Amino acid sequence: MIHDDHPFKDLPEDRDPVRQFRGHLAAPVTVVTAGPAGSEAALTVSSLMVAEGEPSSVIVLIGTSTDLWEAIESSRRFVVHILASSHRDDADAFAGIRPRPGGVFAGVAVEHSDWGPVLTDATNRIFCNLASS
Repeated sequence: MIHDDHPFKDLPEDRDPVRQFRGHLAAPVTVVTAGPAGSEAALTVSSLMVAEGEPSSVIVLIGTSTDLWEAIESSRRFVVHILASSHRDDADAFAGIRPRPGGVFAGVAVEHSDWGPVLTDATNRIFCNLASS
């Protein structure tokens, strides 16, 4: 191992305190995917809330400057995958903190759907329609 710490990790003085605080909360790790084959996008997201009701809602916080947001806004659909601990490398790659030669989907088993890419190894997932932005 070359580095004692992750080489892409921000220096402590550059870290957002709110993000640091959120990182200490127990939360599932999810990957949100969207977009058609050839234009797919994905991002690791831990800021989400699920609300039962009519209609039920899955609320995810995604930056509007991301490729994922553009794909969701364009298609009005997306997939939320709950990852297991065995998917840590995938979570890091989709979060942009671990480079993956060939792109974030390289080496990941994916099936394409009307809602976007489906990570076939992440069997807990929900297909969502964008209600508002």
